[in-house]
Amino acid sequence: MKKILPILLSVFVIAAVFTVPVFAQGAEPPIVLPDITALTLVTIIAALLSLALDYFPGLRAKWDALSVAAKRQWSAVFAIVIVGGVFGLTCAQIVTSNLVCTPTGAWDAMSNIIYVFIVGQGVHAGTKPTPAFKAQVLNIPVTKKG
Repeated sequence: MKKILPILLSVFVIAAVFTVPVFAQGAEPPIVLPDITALTLVTIIAALLSLALDYFPGLRAKWDALSVAAKRQWSAVFAIVIVGGVFGLTCAQIVTSNLVCTPTGAWDAMSNIIYVFIVGQGVHAGTKPTPAFKAQVLNIPVTKKG
């Protein structure tokens, strides 16, 4: 599990770099992308993470080895980390989002955690590789059940 964490962190950072408004250097105002809400940002990150767990060879093998219960627990942890990261970066004024650093913003973040969990599960269900695809493209042997 220690080896998978840096890879997941890398996916999070790459997604954040491409979707989060960043501050320009000096006294110039920050670059603000329109319509990038915290919910949009965490949705994109959750979808990318779900795709990475299904299709990146190193991640896929480790993810497939987990039990269903362990996958659900890790999905919940990922949702908390993604939303907590965006909320924390917003509070630290590193990124700009519609989450405000107040108790109300914290409640909004909690609802985003549920949304991220649902998005991750939905993307996985909609894009899960079929056994034929796994055999042909991903080089995973097909096992017959029952």
